[in-house]
Order: sequence, then C-alpha cells, then structure tokens
Amino acid sequence: MKSKALWLVPLIGLLLVLGFASACSSSSDDNGNNGGADGDTDADGDADSGADGDADTDGDTDTDTDADTDTDADSDTDSSVGDGGGDMLVVSGDVARTVALATTGDGKGTVCVVVADGCPSITNQNPQTFGGFEILNADMSNPSTKIPFGIELAKSALKNGSVYVVMGFMKEDGSACGIGGTPSKPVKGDPVSFENATATPPKPCPKFTYNGQDVSGLELDLNFIMPF
Repeated sequence: MKSKALWLVPLIGLLLVLGFASACSSSSDDNGNNGGADGDTDADGDADSGADGDADTDGDTDTDTDADTDTDADSDTDSSVGDGGGDMLVVSGDVARTVALATTGDGKGTVCVVVADGCPSITNQNPQTFGGFEILNADMSNPSTKIPFGIELAKSALKNGSVYVVMGFMKEDGSACGIGGTPSKPVKGDPVSFENATATPPKPCPKFTYNGQDVSGLELDLNFIMPF
C-alpha cells in the first residue's frame, strides 16, 4: 500500500510543471497584447509628429508670402519715383489770330509756336529760342479759331526763375517751321506775334516764369502781318 502511493509523487510533480508552463504562456500572450497597445501609442505619436511637420510647413509658406508682399510694396514705391518730375517739361496753351489777313493771304498753312527769351519787336527781331511746336495744315481763316499747342523741351534748357515768352507765326506757304533744326522765319504777309503791333489792343507774347514745372493756359495771339 505504501509503495503504490510513492509512484504517484512523480506524476503529481509533472502535472504541476505543466500547469506552471501553461500559466507562463498565458502571461506571455497578455504581455504581447499589451505590447500591441504600446505600438498603437507609438502610431499616435507618429501622427502627432506629422501634424507638427505640417504646421512647420505652413509657417514656411507664410514667411514666403510675407516676403512676396514686401517685394511688391518695394516695387510700388520704386514705380512712384519721379511723379511730377523728369527731365522734360511741357509749355501749352492756345494760339489765335486777331489781325486781319493780308490781301494775298487765306489764313491757312503751318503754325509755328516757340519758347523764346523775348517777343519779337523792333528792338529784338531775333530772340533766342529753346524749343517749338509745329501745327501742319492749320486753318485760321476764321479769326475765332483757337488751336491748342504743347511744346516739350528739356528742363536743362531753361534757367530756374527766369522769364520766358511764347511767340509764334503762320507760314501761309505751308513750309515747315524747322523745329529741331534751322528755324524757319515768317515772310511778307504771314501773321505773326509782335510786341509793338499797332493792333488795338496790342497783345504781346504771353510770358511765364520758369520754376521747374509744366506751364499751361497760355494764350498766344498772331496780332501783326509781316510787312517785309
């Protein structure tokens, strides 16, 4: 009876070992599942990291946009440089005729308007000129006609603070004024502006004082017929 009980001891030990091994295996599986959960946590971390990366990228884009805006602003500033300035000026107004035409004239031809240092007169028959404007095929047969002119010339040609005039005449033969080259001159019978004209009332050449700016609103009158 005693010997039968002894052989059961090894069997009981074997069963205990197998039960322990099974318990360890179950514990290992649980730990593996926990590891998978940890892996999910890592995946969330990666997503957070990606979101941070997108935020950084947007920040770079904002920086570029700001830079473009600044560049455009600089360009606008540069483009506004020279407003109301430049190297040229314009002297403008209207030319009319108040003198009666010569018996041989028809009041048609080329009108020449120039900026000068004085109006033609008995004592100043050849004033110095600085630039002019040519009106081809002008018709001033009607004394109420006014023709606009605009003389463009270099600012460097005039002296600041000095007084200048606009003088003019009509070439009834239709020839050129010689603007930019050898200036043409009126001939007998051509209407001209003349300071000592006997027209009533006399209308000398309009004057202006140069101050670096454009001049406008001048009224030039052809008030005399060239006598020779």
